[in-house]
Amino acid sequence: MNSELFSFSILAAILGMGVVFLFLGILSFLMHAIKVLFGEKPAAQSAGRRIGEDGNRSGSQHGESPEEWVVAAAAAFLIEEELDSKRSAAAWQPQAGPAVDSWLSMPRV
Repeated sequence: MNSELFSFSILAAILGMGVVFLFLGILSFLMHAIKVLFGEKPAAQSAGRRIGEDGNRSGSQHGESPEEWVVAAAAAFLIEEELDSKRSAAAWQPQAGPAVDSWLSMPRV
């Protein structure tokens, strides 16, 4: 391999990575500037729930907690597993039946 070709390849790779890191730095600076200019909402308010003075979430319905969502997800998974007609990504394979196409039964030439 030509040494000049190799050195130009290395130089191009380093230059490309430098450009990428430069733009990532610029984007990071812009994101920080936007957060400073417009402010950032606390996580509790951005989720649509407000925490009251007593510490309870006033936006939650029926006292739901994250643990109840995990239990509901696990129950939905178990119900899905027990179904007779399970969803599958496997390809459909036709079954040989009384109406067989003639081109399938012909010998190969």
